[in-house]
Amino acid sequence: MQTREGRLPDLEALSRCVRAVGNPFSVRGVEATVEGWLVRDGKRWLLRLPGSREALRLAPLSRMVQWNPQTRRAPSPTHQEKYAYKSLAAKWTGQPRRIQITGPLLPAGKNDLPVLEVRQLHWEPRAPPAPPAGSPTK
Repeated sequence: MQTREGRLPDLEALSRCVRAVGNPFSVRGVEATVEGWLVRDGKRWLLRLPGSREALRLAPLSRMVQWNPQTRRAPSPTHQEKYAYKSLAAKWTGQPRRIQITGPLLPAGKNDLPVLEVRQLHWEPRAPPAPPAGSPTK
């Protein structure tokens, strides 16, 4: 689903709506793909969303949202998925950097930010826009 103006979905409202459909429906989890700026806030990694004041606290992958109906369990994450969060530090240059992160989205805790667990990441997902015609180039 694509949200209006790139805003984060209200996870509690989504869960309530699905439960209202009736048994046996529930939300196992929500996985999101979010583009933004990777920044460091003390010891925490944050993903600042462009064009808003929203930010997500990043965390290591704790569980997969995906479900295998044949085995009746979540698949095991790949090696790359397990260590995606650690790779943030390996490529950190000390400056905010554009990134796209995919993973489970969790609601904010008390006095905290919503959490995006890092399952996949792609640095600088989009090339910068081309300069307007007639603009000087470097």
